[in-house]
Amino acid sequence: MKAFLVLAVALCAPQGIAQTLSWRIQLPVNVPTSRSSPAMAEDGVNGGVVMFGGLGSAGPLGDTWTWDGSDWTATTPKTAPSPRWGAGAAWDPVRKVVVLFGGLGTGVLGDTWEWDGTGWTLVQPTTAPPARYEHGMTYDSASGKVLLYGGQTATEALGDTWTWDGKAWTKVADLYPIPRYRPSMALDETRKVVVLFGGYGGEPQRTLSDTWEWDGAQWKPMLYANRPSSNWSDMVWDDLRKRCLLRYEHGPMYLYENGGWTYLGATAKEPAGRMRSGFAYDRTRSQTVLFGGELYFPLQDTWVLDDGPVPGRWVPYGKACGPTPLVDLSSPDTPRLGKPLQVVVGNLTDKATIALLAVGAGRTSFGNFPLPIPMDAYGMTGCLALHDFAAGTWAMSVSGSSATLGLTVPNTASLLQTIVYFQGIVYDPTGNPAGLLMTQGAQLLIGQ
Repeated sequence: MKAFLVLAVALCAPQGIAQTLSWRIQLPVNVPTSRSSPAMAEDGVNGGVVMFGGLGSAGPLGDTWTWDGSDWTATTPKTAPSPRWGAGAAWDPVRKVVVLFGGLGTGVLGDTWEWDGTGWTLVQPTTAPPARYEHGMTYDSASGKVLLYGGQTATEALGDTWTWDGKAWTKVADLYPIPRYRPSMALDETRKVVVLFGGYGGEPQRTLSDTWEWDGAQWKPMLYANRPSSNWSDMVWDDLRKRCLLRYEHGPMYLYENGGWTYLGATAKEPAGRMRSGFAYDRTRSQTVLFGGELYFPLQDTWVLDDGPVPGRWVPYGKACGPTPLVDLSSPDTPRLGKPLQVVVGNLTDKATIALLAVGAGRTSFGNFPLPIPMDAYGMTGCLALHDFAAGTWAMSVSGSSATLGLTVPNTASLLQTIVYFQGIVYDPTGNPAGLLMTQGAQLLIGQ
């Protein structure tokens, strides 16, 4: 049986080199829809991260989600910004609000909103930056204001700099850096300067690789021999480790500390190459959070970056079928390297004689069929096949009202953070015309 489990988890086992910092994929119960270019920022009121909008497969989105370190929660504020993508957002630690500006929705937008942890408020200052999207925003501790730079309109890249004090926008610079959109910006809290890197702009327009610092009054170019190359990127301030973290769209990372860049490289397991992800720092847990992005199509995965241990997780999903009480899939154990893992299918009737555990590596397609697959046509009324059966079905031991299967997760480092999918199948002639019932599914994240 151990060999079968090795096969199952090896189907999507990570490869790479070890690093002090590592990305950990998350398995939240509630998952926002796929999107790129959401506005995402630290939410100091709730002690996590808040995400608004983005570009989904059907167009701009207008929903608000909060992240608490383990799960996403959809909020339902009375008022909210209109659907949009490419908006800028920044946490103001003095006023305890997230400031959101602009974006692209039905047109290029130029409105200002504030999130107080429970709801959005539209602020209507007498002056404001021109409408724009894909601009940079962060808090500036030197001035005690939110800083906005660059972006683009429908026709051109912008290079102006503005500050927000909670009442008014003030234009503070217009000449430098050169106009661009999608710059990476973060506050270096130790040195009290805002760091800006790259973006897309110039004449002719191209990806840029220059570094600038804002000291509260002006921008200064920073010249380094080991600067990152031009590429799309995201940046946050890591408060625990006192440095800025820059992530390229294809994965490798740089550190910016003490006024200079250091190449960190790729981590052992990391998000697939992508652009326009949500990217923010969770100060409560000292983690960088990444959501979604675009890789030919919008994504909806959640990752955190830190140097802590990887916890194993068992996350139920989908629904079971049959008469009540429904057959139920569970485990008293956490999936961890080198540890036992008992799988239990409960609520069996006295007519149930056979139970199987279907083990898979994905939940998007089963051969040429998209998942989940309704099983009604096969006499399994109301049942759904929730994942592929890439590692087959394994016999469980039936006794009384439950069936069990004892496994051991191999103590193999390359299996760390692997995701495996389970679903129980029960033969019960009283359950439906086919006599086959299916449990809800379970996503397992192999931890340590």
